[in-house]
Amino acid sequence: MTKKLSFALMLMGALVACGDDDDTGETGETGDTADTGDTGTGEVDLSVMTKTESCSDVYFAKVDPNGSMLLNISSGAEMTESAYDSGVTETLSIDLATDPNRVTLDEGVDLHWLPCNDVMEETTEVLKSWSAKSGTVEFKVTSTGETSGYEWYANAEVILTDVVLESSTGETLSIPNETLSGNVGWLPG
Repeated sequence: MTKKLSFALMLMGALVACGDDDDTGETGETGDTADTGDTGTGEVDLSVMTKTESCSDVYFAKVDPNGSMLLNISSGAEMTESAYDSGVTETLSIDLATDPNRVTLDEGVDLHWLPCNDVMEETTEVLKSWSAKSGTVEFKVTSTGETSGYEWYANAEVILTDVVLESSTGETLSIPNETLSGNVGWLPG
């Protein structure tokens, strides 16, 4: 009998190392939809994702301690050099209905190795991916005034508002409002 990580329990805010331990597919009151095939809805509780990473131009990630869930947020724009050159805070707001790949969520194994890392020490496996269906993500980037080669160091803030994620199987999750901050501009390596 194998132990499974119950994604639904993680989303409800319970930090669970191993979930459902029987072969019936029943997980109790939380209703893990992965075993039944039912379409589920829920809210992503980012508090269970305790590790935040930020790097590059501009990338943020949140991951849970087990490495089973990874939230990816990417601007897709060169903001750190612009902030350095202009000397003012650069802002960018993206409508996720038209650019859904700027915010994604992955479920899998050892995903904590992926953010801001170009040297893999473990084998990672993405088992399920979610992409944004609606909502907005706003990036604010302020240069620290430091630069090195192709790196322009900056402080960044990412604001997620009313984000709805959808899996390839039609399940939906939401992130009502969340703000992340960190240092960007440095390249992995």
